[in-house]
Amino acid sequence: MAFYQRVRRLTAVALFQPAESAHLTSREIECLHWVLDGKTNWEIGVLTGVTARPVQVHLGNAWRKLGVVNRVQAAVRALLRGDLSVHQLSQPRPEIKLEDPFAHQLPNPSLHSRQSKTSQASSSQSAISSSRA
Repeated sequence: MAFYQRVRRLTAVALFQPAESAHLTSREIECLHWVLDGKTNWEIGVLTGVTARPVQVHLGNAWRKLGVVNRVQAAVRALLRGDLSVHQLSQPRPEIKLEDPFAHQLPNPSLHSRQSKTSQASSSQSAISSSRA
């Protein structure tokens, strides 16, 4: 029993050892900064000018370097290590409006058909009046 407890304690200590000091790239830090703001990979991609896949790769590299298993842990660990600063987070950033490509309105078919019937009726009225003259 004592051997089991000793192994368990050593395993627990090994799990909570701080990761060796790994250098995060500027893009990884930028992605982690946006994670702290609650942005999704797609939103971070729009804000940084890339697609969601490179953002996922940058965040995955940061996870590996920081020894964590998800994006929130990575952002908090980078914040605690000093890679991200609280002062950067409190600075106002320009609001970027994300445009939804599916938000455009399709023409109302009933309105279109009413307009075409009205134009057909007015053209037939003008044809009748011109034939009477």
